[in-house]
Amino acid sequence: MAANDKTAEPILTLTRVYDASPDIVFKAWYEPEQLKQWFAPDGFTIPHCEIDLRPGGVMLFSMQSPQWLDGREIWSKGVFREVDIPRRTISDTHFSDEKGNRVKPSAHGLSEDFPEEMVMTVTFEPQENGRKTKLTVTQSIPFSIAERNGAPIGWGQTLDHLAAHLKKLTPEAY
Repeated sequence: MAANDKTAEPILTLTRVYDASPDIVFKAWYEPEQLKQWFAPDGFTIPHCEIDLRPGGVMLFSMQSPQWLDGREIWSKGVFREVDIPRRTISDTHFSDEKGNRVKPSAHGLSEDFPEEMVMTVTFEPQENGRKTKLTVTQSIPFSIAERNGAPIGWGQTLDHLAAHLKKLTPEAY
């Protein structure tokens, strides 16, 4: 369907407002040592994260599932199309191996119709004179496919972890 088709299915979009400035939220999102502390759903960890934050730069990270699930490492790679610090990033993302080579989403238990490549846009919009940040994460996954594969739940937990991380950085704001 065309992008301007009013009947097109919405894509996965999540929005949260955090009690921290866009600079702080942006750094939490893109500094590898910070990201490793919060960027995963409940029970998952981020053992590896590299970020070259520039157009054409690569973000390569692994997410490890809990042992009770299967303890598997799931790698993802993104190539930045646009980097506007601290306002927005746009990247082309896909599941990968540890070298960044493409891996089918179904290899990680996702449905066969899960997109092999997604466009991910992350915006950091100042609120209340920059004291707060409206974060919006958009992935070019049809919402029904994202929902069937648990993405809204996983992202919701991940964004909750960001709130807890920011609270540690800026306790006076909470």
